Amino acid sequence: MSPRAQKMATAALFATAVVLAVIGVLLLAVVPSHDAAPQRPAAATGTEAASPQPSAVHTSSGLPLPGTAASSGATGEPEQHVVIPAAVEQVARRFVTAWASHDARPGHDTSFEDAGRRASAVASPDLGADLSSPRPAAAHRWEELRSQQAQVVAEVIEVALPDGAPAPTGAVAVVRVTYRVTITAPGTPTTVALEQAALEVRAGTDDSWRVTALPNA
Repeated sequence: MSPRAQKMATAALFATAVVLAVIGVLLLAVVPSHDAAPQRPAAATGTEAASPQPSAVHTSSGLPLPGTAASSGATGEPEQHVVIPAAVEQVARRFVTAWASHDARPGHDTSFEDAGRRASAVASPDLGADLSSPRPAAAHRWEELRSQQAQVVAEVIEVALPDGAPAPTGAVAVVRVTYRVTITAPGTPTTVALEQAALEVRAGTDDSWRVTALPNA
C-alpha cells in the first residue's frame, strides 16, 4: 500500500473512533442507568391519600378513653347524671349526721349507742334496734372518747349513686354518703377526716323513706 493510501486509511479509522465516542457520550446522557432511575411513588388509595385524622385510644376492654377522637366527637352529649330523689337524700343526710356524731363531754351522751338511737328515728325498726344494741368494740371506742371529753361532729358533703348501683326507683334506693368527721377535745389538736357510708333506703306504706340496711358495714 502506498504511503498516501496508508494516511487515508489512518484518517478514516480516527474519524470512525471519534464518531463512536460521540455516540457513546450521547447514549449515556440520554439513557440514565438503572440505579439512577427515580422511584415512582406508589399510587395513593382510600384513606392513605386523605389528611391524617386523630385516632381513638382504647382501653383493654375496647372502650375509648375520655377525650379521644372516638369519645369526644361522637355525640357531643354530656354524661347522664342520676338524680337522687329529694326525700331519699334528706333521709340519708339525717341518718348519717345522727349515726356518725357523738358527744362524750360531761352531761351529753352516755354511750356510743346514743348515736344509734338518734339515727333510728329515720331507720327501719330492725336496723334501729341493731344500732341501739351495745357492742364490745363500740364500748372500747366510747371509753376513749369519754376520757378525752371529745365531741365528734359529722357533716354530710354529698349523697350520690354508688358505682355500679341501679338507679333509684319509687320503692328502693342505694346511695353513697360522703361526710366529714371533725373531732375536737380539750388539749388535743382537732382532727378532720372524710368518710363514706353506703345506705339502703326503702319507701314504707305511709310513703315515708327509711334507712333499712348498711351494705358492706
